[in-house]
Amino acid sequence: MGFSHGTIIARVKLSELVRPNQVQCPLRARTKDEVLAELAERVATSIPGLGRNEILDMLHARERQGPFSMGKGVAFPHARLDRTKEMMICIGTCPQGVDFQAPDGGPVRLVVLFLVPRRHSNLYLHTLATFLNCFTNEKNLDRAAKASGADEFVRVLQEIESQQQRQSSMEDLIQPTPYLRLTQSVAHAIETVLANHVDRIPVVDSAEEFCGEVTLATLLKFATPEHKQRPLQELGGQVITKPRVVVPDSTPLAELAELLARENTPVAYVVRAKRLIGQINPVELLRKMIAR
Repeated sequence: MGFSHGTIIARVKLSELVRPNQVQCPLRARTKDEVLAELAERVATSIPGLGRNEILDMLHARERQGPFSMGKGVAFPHARLDRTKEMMICIGTCPQGVDFQAPDGGPVRLVVLFLVPRRHSNLYLHTLATFLNCFTNEKNLDRAAKASGADEFVRVLQEIESQQQRQSSMEDLIQPTPYLRLTQSVAHAIETVLANHVDRIPVVDSAEEFCGEVTLATLLKFATPEHKQRPLQELGGQVITKPRVVVPDSTPLAELAELLARENTPVAYVVRAKRLIGQINPVELLRKMIAR
């Protein structure tokens, strides 16, 4: 894929930059050298007068300065090339994994080859950072590595970027929240609610996975000498209740707004892989929706 000199680099959207004709899913290669040769041959077809072997020589010269893989199953072979006006990208997947002498010792399943003119150094760094942001997530890498062809790979890339955009939108709204642990007492819960001037507070277990919430109304029932020192986990469902809205951090804002409106609740708890990461209130969500 080529990038014109006027490409805006503040926001790099990979799905718009990666072309199917420069994606091989999967690669036929089974070794690192074979991977580099196969990608070099493919990208050479887009650069008149430049052959596979010349590209390989540049890649090998660059590799002597340091490994192409930083680990996490992804490798980024790259070299400087001022004979072209555009930065070139060629991508290959290795579902079975290939040894790239990565620092973590793990096999590489996604290889992204860059040929970079010096004037596009900043663009290269932004694009590299975006690839890393997308594929250091093991689930995302697995989806991409298993793509059956170039079109599917680009579609997976679009879905990953869309999900990250939704997460980014929500992350702007997530506020830290005080919380209780199951092992803490009713008395501690009362002190925490009063100190934070709230009428409800979430509860997590030892792994910080979300368990429910304790409300001021419920605590009033147990603010007695015989109950105050009892741990929350001992009282269980008598004191810990299920909140109206708990959402994963990938929830689209429009869907979250509809849910909050329907449930008429003052807060939504946000979780990531069952772990509590914060809360969102309807007022801030409304401000975000209006500003879009």
